[in-house]
Amino acid sequence: MSRILSLSSAPTADVVAMENSTVHVIEDPAAAMKAKPELTLAVAQLLARRLQAVTTYLVDLKKLSGGNMQLELMDQVLAELMSVHHPDGKR
Repeated sequence: MSRILSLSSAPTADVVAMENSTVHVIEDPAAAMKAKPELTLAVAQLLARRLQAVTTYLVDLKKLSGGNMQLELMDQVLAELMSVHHPDGKR
């Protein structure tokens, strides 16, 4: 999934199989996702789970900080994660 999510940039992680595995290399991930809606759905679900995990982690960190404002950047990150971005740049 790492390479599929890297539509226009280099992968940000390496994957090491812990057992024998079959992998598929998708040379043009954008075209593959346009051609196969189920692939697009799988990627969207994966991204939603990852975003939820990161958001939950940041909220937990904020709670654990006890209001410590050394983590004030966290408020900005959480606000940005929770905002809706439109393709035209509007919110």
